[in-house]
Amino acid sequence: MKRFVDTGFLIAIVLRDDASHQRALAWNEALDDKCVVSDFVLLEFADALCSPALRTTAEEMIGQIQQDPEIEVVPASREWMERGLELYSERPDKAWSLE
Repeated sequence: MKRFVDTGFLIAIVLRDDASHQRALAWNEALDDKCVVSDFVLLEFADALCSPALRTTAEEMIGQIQQDPEIEVVPASREWMERGLELYSERPDKAWSLE
């Protein structure tokens, strides 16, 4: 089984003061399955760590993810963007944000 890695998980792994940091570390250690992450998640992760003090950390983490054979990176595409927007439109009950 493959596990989808989201932006919140990546942020929690990197930021020690994140409320989910310890849980993310524990989950990461226990994970035996391959992971899947999308370019969109990596873009959102880079955006979240855009401050000058964190940019190098974000760049290094993204580079490690892209080189890791245990992580499948799904490339961004217009098709995936349209599918995401469709899901977004179908779920007005969710308060999703790119902040």
